[in-house]
Amino acid sequence: MTRNSGSRIWWIGTFWCLAVVIGGCATTEEGNDSTKTMMQGAGLGGVIGGIAGIWLCDGDDKTQCIAAGVFAGTVAGGALGSLVAKRKESYASREQAVNEEIAWNREFTHKVQASNNLLKKSIAGYRKQIAKLRNSRKSGKEKRVALHAESKKLKQDVTSADDTLATIDTQLRESKTRHKKYGGNPHLGKEIAALQQERDVLRSHIRELNAMNNSLGV
Repeated sequence: MTRNSGSRIWWIGTFWCLAVVIGGCATTEEGNDSTKTMMQGAGLGGVIGGIAGIWLCDGDDKTQCIAAGVFAGTVAGGALGSLVAKRKESYASREQAVNEEIAWNREFTHKVQASNNLLKKSIAGYRKQIAKLRNSRKSGKEKRVALHAESKKLKQDVTSADDTLATIDTQLRESKTRHKKYGGNPHLGKEIAALQQERDVLRSHIRELNAMNNSLGV
């Protein structure tokens, strides 16, 4: 067994152990079945994506390549979905409504920020892997096949990121409606502005992913 093969097996064993833990935690969470499913989908999707990243990368440094696989699985699995499902439609008082909305928007923004940070690492992983493929000694046909595989992964991440962007836009519209309803509370307005900023960061990442994919020429 080669050193790289042993390293891959260790990483995969770690990821599958994580999958078992995630699945177990999600089933003990209170709430309806759809919320549990979204939580499990987010965690296990990321684990599976990470395993794919391990096998597609060579060398000792797997972190960036794993990140490239994890992002699509996590977002597509519903990283933000469980929080959206918890958003309340009515409250006992106006004060409670404002406080709950401020807290909800802050938590939602933190989740979007975490996804953006992961996608940033994915982009760095893609750049490193694409550069490595272009500089490799593989034949023309082998190189085209490898670049085509990278293009497929890039498109999957763009699709997942587009879905996340749509979710953010929907929640932003709802936040602005409630902000107006609650008299333009400045603290809620600040949280909405922070979410808009993270939404713009995601848009920039999507443009970067598309530009990388177009540069592959496959």
